[in-house]
Amino acid sequence: MPVDGLTFAQNGVQNTALDARKEIGNLGVENIPALPADLLDRVDQYQNVRGASFADWDRDSKGLFISTRFGDVPQIHHVAAPGADWRQITFFKEPLIDISVCPDKAQNGFIYSRDNGGNENYQICFFNLVDGRSLLLTDGKSRNNFQGWNQAGTQLAFMSNQRNGADLDLFLLDFKSGSKPTPLAELKGGGWVVLDWSADGKQMMLGNYKKTYVKLDNGPKREDSVKDIGALLDWIAKQPDLDANRVGVIGGSYGGYMCLATMTNYNDRMRCGIDLFGIGNFTTFLKNTSAYRADLRRAEYGDERDPAMQAVFEKISPINKIKNITKPMLVYQGKNDPRVPLSESEQMVSGLKQQGNTVWYIMAKDEGHSLAKKANRDYTYGAMMLFLRDNLLNGANLTNNSSSGNGSK
Repeated sequence: MPVDGLTFAQNGVQNTALDARKEIGNLGVENIPALPADLLDRVDQYQNVRGASFADWDRDSKGLFISTRFGDVPQIHHVAAPGADWRQITFFKEPLIDISVCPDKAQNGFIYSRDNGGNENYQICFFNLVDGRSLLLTDGKSRNNFQGWNQAGTQLAFMSNQRNGADLDLFLLDFKSGSKPTPLAELKGGGWVVLDWSADGKQMMLGNYKKTYVKLDNGPKREDSVKDIGALLDWIAKQPDLDANRVGVIGGSYGGYMCLATMTNYNDRMRCGIDLFGIGNFTTFLKNTSAYRADLRRAEYGDERDPAMQAVFEKISPINKIKNITKPMLVYQGKNDPRVPLSESEQMVSGLKQQGNTVWYIMAKDEGHSLAKKANRDYTYGAMMLFLRDNLLNGANLTNNSSSGNGSK
């Protein structure tokens, strides 16, 4: 069954949707052959491991809460004592973040944040450990970032873009009274965090971190960082134990842009590329990214509304140099991505197809700026392994013939 059609505008020209795709679970897949069972078995050995991360101490500080995957996404579990079995607490379909136990011991529960399908419009909830129910504390639609409890556990702070969809303002919620959140400060531009509360809960310390070294490739200097890739390729060519004829590139988010920039600038030195939700066109990216991110990204990448900067974007955007790409590409994108919109990958895939490139495409309908769901990861990583086997290693056998199963050769 094909995925719903999509359209996008590129350079003022309306393009039709990509070809119909087959659906595999929540993935729309195009041009990817059937994944071999033996390869999936090998990938499965690495995918079916589980780690556990500390989330918070329980209210008595005798046990703790951990986050570990159960089913498709991480869930919260309680470990009552050292060496005790863990007990699963949550059973949600989406992953949780910002677990924080209420310091007020009269309140037996914890704060958590959760979005929907990777859209990053996080909602803050309180999970009651007595009855296993959740109480929604935010508006159910804005982006909200939990900023911590006061020391008494009677109030909590959070940032929210509910005022205008862009700026993340500071709010205070009186948890004990159950009243509506109170706006404390309108904070232009984002990047602010609550560092600490005073002991009496009447004051907060806020911080906004800025570092000079991250500006070295800002604005018109964007491709200066791409030159580092060229220097790396020069170094690889001089190493006797490396094969300069077998180099591929993979990256996600800004790394996805770096993958595309590598393929458009150093295509003749690459075998293939894997782009995960990368920026293909800085102009459309800045126009279509979520409002709360746009000005922050303009400060870093440059403002497309400035004619001089727009001219730079026209020059450096991978979509405008797509003819340089002649090697195979694999592209992955989450449909609900609020950071790098779906249209970025769609226009790159469409352009590659139109010029006859080999391009494999995976679009996850229930993901955002990530690969958070295990079923999606299993297939996507399997596709990546097959893609690399066919295009980087040219069909070399990745399976270890040893029966020990300790790794591949």
